[in-house]
Amino acid sequence: MRCPVALLLVLLCGMMTVACGSDPASPTTTTANGSISAKVSGTGWSATNVQSTWQSNVLSLGGSQIQGTGNQQINITGLISKTGTYQLNPFAGLNASYTEATTSGGVSAKIFSVTSGTLVVDKLSATGASGTFSFEAKESQGTGTRSITEGKFDVKF
Repeated sequence: MRCPVALLLVLLCGMMTVACGSDPASPTTTTANGSISAKVSGTGWSATNVQSTWQSNVLSLGGSQIQGTGNQQINITGLISKTGTYQLNPFAGLNASYTEATTSGGVSAKIFSVTSGTLVVDKLSATGASGTFSFEAKESQGTGTRSITEGKFDVKF
């Protein structure tokens, strides 16, 4: 997908949600809104911008990492009413995605949608949430895949 509108959509999604990523060599970045980290196909990743909400039992986590002309995002949204283990499945009301966008040589974005995965919510209150996640994702308009592992979040609402 190549167009300025696509980049704007990707950047807005990053501002509205929380991301994740980390590896032992890369420390987790903590923002005023908390932290999200994971490994993306084996490479450490940590959100530099985190946004999250929990309203009407809908938990929304989003994070983005912007470096140079690139932006990577992890977004998780779904019906969560209490702590526990949840299967990521868009048909069951719990969705996740990973997005890679760049403005180098034009605007382009690749969106990878969850095919399977797990979200574990360890703490959930009116002021924040924490837990872990992992998921497999397939490129929406292509054949690429991404494996999101060792995901952690500790966010404030």
